[in-house]
Parts: sequence; structure tokens; C-alpha cells
Amino acid sequence: MDVSAGSRRERQKEDTRAAIIDAFLELSHDANTVAISVPAVADRASVSVRTVYRYFATKDELQTAAANLFNDRVTRQLRSTITPANFAEYLLELWSEFERETLAVLAEHATPTGRRLRATRLSGSRRTVRDAIGDTADDETVDLIIAVTSSSMYLELVDRMGHSPERAVAMVERAVRLLLADTAEPQEPGERL
Repeated sequence: MDVSAGSRRERQKEDTRAAIIDAFLELSHDANTVAISVPAVADRASVSVRTVYRYFATKDELQTAAANLFNDRVTRQLRSTITPANFAEYLLELWSEFERETLAVLAEHATPTGRRLRATRLSGSRRTVRDAIGDTADDETVDLIIAVTSSSMYLELVDRMGHSPERAVAMVERAVRLLLADTAEPQEPGERL
């Protein structure tokens, strides 16, 4: 077998798989993922229903691939590690990837698989934030920093409210500075701020 023919075939398989996932993500932008049919995905991807099932045995596998796509693409694209000195640059780099992958971010937030994926990343996110800020903050502050720098906040500030990623990063940077400046004991529910 010709090596270049084999690599072309592999590349074509990867392209077909990506086209199916992208079609699912495009459809998920306009409809609940439960309502998306495999024939609709096949039509959008310009492949047969049989081809979709060749790549994804079930619709759940397709949803899982779509949810994982965001994580895989963003992880490959990020080049830096978060530190206090480069926080804004890191967040802008991360949120720029979110902007390029907004449909995948939305799919991750709309599917049970995506929610599970975000939950599995939580301990790593806590370590990353802890490494970046040291032991200067309590666990609740670390979790708040994760929340305000998350894809959920990106969706809220950029996708829903219409801020540019740059403006949203500046807003989040301010929130993180305020969180880190507040070294008071966590307040009980109902206490006045």
C-alpha cells in the first residue's frame, strides 16, 4: 500500500469525523441537543446517516465527542501557564480560544457529558489556581476565581452580554483582584457584605 494513500485516507477519515462533529455543534446552537436527529447531522455534514453511525455508534457518542472537542482543541492551543504576572494574557488567550470554539463551549454546557467533563477538570483547575496564587487564598476564594474565569463566565460576558473578549478579561481581572484583596473570613449566608 502506498504510504501517501494511507495518510490521505486517514486525513479524509479525520476530516469526515470533524465535519460530523462540527455539523452537530452547528445544529446544537439552534436547538436542544436532545432534539437534534442523526439524519439532520448527516444532512448538515453532507454525509449519509450510515456514515455518521460508522464514526459514532450512538448519538450519545457524538455528543461526547462534541463535548470533548472543546477541551481537546483549547488544550492544544494554549501555550502558556497561568501566573500572577501573566494572568490577563493567559485569560485572553484562553477566552480567544473560547471565542473560536463558541459552539463547542455551548455544547459542553448543554450536555450531561459536557457537565461531567467540566467536573472532572475541577481538581486540575483548583491546582492551577493554587499554583498561580500560592497559599494566600482560602478554598472558597479559589473556587470563586475558577468560577469567574470559567467558560460559563465567558458565555455570560461575551456571548450573552456582548462584551469583547478583551473587555471581559479586564472585567474578570478586576473581579479576581478584588477577590484576592478580600482576605476576610468567609461570611455566613445572610450576612451583609
